[in-house]
Amino acid sequence: MVELKAPRFWSRGGWKAWALQPLALAYSGAVLAYRHLKPTVRAPLPLICVGNYTAGGAGKTPVVRALVEGLEARGHRPVVVSKGYGGRLKGPLWVDPLNHSAADVGDEPLLLAGNGPVMVAHSRASGMTFLRRELAKADVKPYDLIIMDDGLQNPSLAPDLAFGVVDAGTGIGNARTLPAGPLREPLKLGLRRSHAVIVLHTGQEADHPSMDDLLALARECGLPVLQGSSYLQAAPAHPWVLAFCGIARPAKFFRSLAEAGYRVTDTQPFGDHQPFPEAALGNLYRRAQADEAQLITTEKDWLRLPEQWRARVHFAPLHLDWERDRALDLIEAAMSEWQPG
Repeated sequence: MVELKAPRFWSRGGWKAWALQPLALAYSGAVLAYRHLKPTVRAPLPLICVGNYTAGGAGKTPVVRALVEGLEARGHRPVVVSKGYGGRLKGPLWVDPLNHSAADVGDEPLLLAGNGPVMVAHSRASGMTFLRRELAKADVKPYDLIIMDDGLQNPSLAPDLAFGVVDAGTGIGNARTLPAGPLREPLKLGLRRSHAVIVLHTGQEADHPSMDDLLALARECGLPVLQGSSYLQAAPAHPWVLAFCGIARPAKFFRSLAEAGYRVTDTQPFGDHQPFPEAALGNLYRRAQADEAQLITTEKDWLRLPEQWRARVHFAPLHLDWERDRALDLIEAAMSEWQPG
């Protein structure tokens, strides 16, 4: 199997980053041109975006899940809109956990659908049109706001409130744009479109050196910074595990297992969102049996497993401890100022 991961120079820089800088400048120019050419579609409800500034996982989906739970506890009726990365169905469509698989709609929408209504739309502008029609058909308004998972760089929509999520362990890397670095666009542009930054720390992992520059720029832009941490549920009584996952930062998951008290006999990383072949799962199962260990993965990866494998694999639930109430207050303030278009 091939493990797809970020190149090392994305984190620290080096001659490869310098060599790719002309391409990075061309990419940034193309991004700016695309933003000016792409028309903006008005959302039918207050639109809250949870995005990030870099390629790869930063913790957006757990934040969306926590916001949905918090908003529902406050009496709101959020609907999540996702691009459905990794799914074959383009939508717009409603995610049905009983009838859809991760191969259909993507693992993240399937995960979020356990908390409330989720719509997949590869074209978010088409998704807004679809949602507007759905609202027009309803006798009673079923939703009062939209949470958009990712899309901070999408120029087709103008969110009423945008959170930029940052993994403190990777920060903004070498602060260069793709392909010379991990940034999806120049950082200052992303920060100017944000209304708050959410920084997530993981266990004992040290913050990336770039975090100082990121926080300084956020303060310069007048953005509130919401701090938090992510951690895995404590290990059960028999914690011997063989761990595997297909996420952007597999080493982070493996380290978090050890910090939660699991005894990791071996690890196997896959590429981000990569399907798990039957032969690879069989090999992992035999290795785990030889070590008298239990197979374990992330909840998102567990949803991508073939149905017949889920009984043989456990997942470690992820928890967030962060300034959620502060984020919810910002959302409610944006909702109070929203005017239908």
